[in-house]
Amino acid sequence: MVFEINIAKRDAEITIIKAQAQARANVIEAEGQAKAQEIINKQLTTKYIQLKAVENPNNRMMILPSGRDGLPVIINAPQEK
Repeated sequence: MVFEINIAKRDAEITIIKAQAQARANVIEAEGQAKAQEIINKQLTTKYIQLKAVENPNNRMMILPSGRDGLPVIINAPQEK
């Protein structure tokens, strides 16, 4: 009986250690994702976002060449029914 209790205690300790390691790994991953997102947000520009919108083959847009600040004006085309 004592032997089984000791095994159960060791199993519980192993489970706690694994959970703590997983929690630390999750925190490290979240911090890395936050840093990456911060870098991306600092470098995003209106021109880049509009370029990505134009490159998307699923968009139905009309692009007019002269908008504010020399950027094209993008107008969503009506959806076909």
